[in-house]
Parts: sequence; C-alpha cells; structure tokens
Amino acid sequence: MALAPPKYVIGFPEDLSIRPLWKLDEERGQACRQKWLMENSNDEVDNFVGHNKLKEAIREIRDIPSHLPIYIWCGDNIEEQCGLRFFLYLLRDQHNEIFLIHTNGQQVIERQWNPNLYEKKRLSVKERLKFLQQWEGLAESTAVLRQWEQQHIQEVSENFYDSLIVKRLKEMHQEQGHVDFIQTGTFF
Repeated sequence: MALAPPKYVIGFPEDLSIRPLWKLDEERGQACRQKWLMENSNDEVDNFVGHNKLKEAIREIRDIPSHLPIYIWCGDNIEEQCGLRFFLYLLRDQHNEIFLIHTNGQQVIERQWNPNLYEKKRLSVKERLKFLQQWEGLAESTAVLRQWEQQHIQEVSENFYDSLIVKRLKEMHQEQGHVDFIQTGTFF
C-alpha cells in the first residue's frame, strides 16, 4: 500500500506464534531463536534471511522518532496479537501516540485497504502497560507454540495440532481415493 511521505510502513517479518520468544529484543534471545530454528527447520537459507530481517525490523521500530504517531494494524489472530505485544514492548520507553487499527480478513477485502474505514482506537497508558506485561510473560516462557483463544494468548504443547493435522490428512487422502502427495498450500 502506498503512503504519502513522511508516512512509512514497517513490516514485521516473523510469526511470533511459534518458536521461542525469550529475550527476543536482545542478541542472546535472537541467537536462542535462531538456534531453535536451525535444530527444528530444514531451510537454513530462509532461517538466515529471516534472522537478519528480524534484526532490521527491531532496529526500525526502535528508531521511530518519539514525536510521530504510530498506527498498528492488527487482527484477531495469534500471529498479529503476539506481534502487537512485541512491537509495544520495543516502544516501551517511547511516548508516541499509538493507535490500534483493528482488522479482520473479510473487512480488509470489503474495505479495499482504505484506512479511513477501519475502527481506529488510541491506546491508553493503561492498555499499553497491559500489553507490555503480557509480552514480558511470553518472553520469559520456554513454550514454542501459542494460540489465540477467546481473545487471549495461550501457550500450548508442541504437539497440540498433531491430531488435527493427521485427521485432515486422512480426510484429504479419502477425497483423493488413494494416498498420494498433498501440497501444503492446500492443506486446510
């Protein structure tokens, strides 16, 4: 989406619903997350690129001048809710006005990315503190998987979705008539 200068968009490259979050704003936390990725993922090139993009995004967020208002687009899903809390944690010492623009998938399509049609809410100091405390709890945890349930972030076990995945695979194989390769993009 194009914005007239001096407006600037910072895209956050990481899905914080999975993988360790411990001390993610620090080098040691980023190294811990990177190590976990190397041990649990088979795409070393993407892991390296993602690690560098994360560091760059953190730097950009921290470099936002304190006099500028900040607009955070966030929907009701685990990835964006974790990202919101981390973003606000990175800005914990800033005094910017922060607005939350609530989005959901269908609204985005219907409103064609027109920010004036979305619900915009200025975050109070109390709300910012609540999100900050929630992030601090997440960042001290050793959990590597989270879900968004009833407007709350919940940590779940690493195998939480396994039975759902196996069930869906069986259904897809039945639809095919025989066991064959299934593209992950068509999984759900």
